[in-house]
Amino acid sequence: MTKLAEIRTYALSKLGKLDKVTPYPADSLAALQGRVPGSMIDMLHTLGLGTWGKGKWQTVEPQNYDGLLQQTLRGDPDFSAGDCTAFAILGFGDLTCWHRRFGIVNIRVLPNTLSAPSFYDNGPEDTEQAALMNFMSIHLTAGQYYDKYAGDGKGLFDRLVKVHGPLAPGQIFAPRLHPAIGGAVTVENFRPASAPEATALLHQMEPFVFMDHRKPRAVEVRMIGRQ
Repeated sequence: MTKLAEIRTYALSKLGKLDKVTPYPADSLAALQGRVPGSMIDMLHTLGLGTWGKGKWQTVEPQNYDGLLQQTLRGDPDFSAGDCTAFAILGFGDLTCWHRRFGIVNIRVLPNTLSAPSFYDNGPEDTEQAALMNFMSIHLTAGQYYDKYAGDGKGLFDRLVKVHGPLAPGQIFAPRLHPAIGGAVTVENFRPASAPEATALLHQMEPFVFMDHRKPRAVEVRMIGRQ
C-alpha cells in the first residue's frame, strides 16, 4: 500500500460514513479539476455531501463560497481568491480551503482570522498527500478541539445541539447578534442558519487578520486584503 493510500484509508476509518449524506454532484466534482489535488477530488467523491460530528464539520460545494472568497480576499498579495477553493465548513462557519500555492488555508470567524500552515514553507512539498492529511486529522481538529466558548468557559456546540438538534447539511450555528456589535457568546444568542448566507454576514462584521501559528502563542502578521 502506498503512503497516499495509507493516509486515505486511515482518514476514512476515522470519519466513517457522513450523516445525511448525498452523492457529491458530478458537475461540482468536474469543476474542482485543476483547482484542488486529485486526491482531494477522490476523497470528496467517496465522502459525498454530508455532516460529521453532528455538524461540527461538513463537506461543501465550492461554488457556494467562491463569491464570498472573492469579497474577503480581494486584492490580497498572497491569497488570491482565484487560487482558493472552499471544500469544508465547520459548525460555526469556519471555512477550510485549498490554495493552489500554499495548500490548506483556514478562514476562521468569531474572531475573523486566516492561517496557512505551509505558508512559510512556500507550500507543501507533496500536494496530493497534504490534501489528504487534512481529512486524517478531522476527528481531532474538528472533533476534539473545535468549539466556540461562552463567558463561563464552556463550549457552545454540544449545548446548541441539545437545544436545536444536529446541524443539517448547509447549516451552521450563527449569532443572532454579532459579538462585535454587542451580541453575547451564549447559547441563547446562537441558532441554526443557512451556512452561505450566515458566513457571508460573519465575514462582513470585522476585518480578517493573517495569523502565524508556528509558535505556541499565535502572532498577528497583517490584515487580509489589499495592502
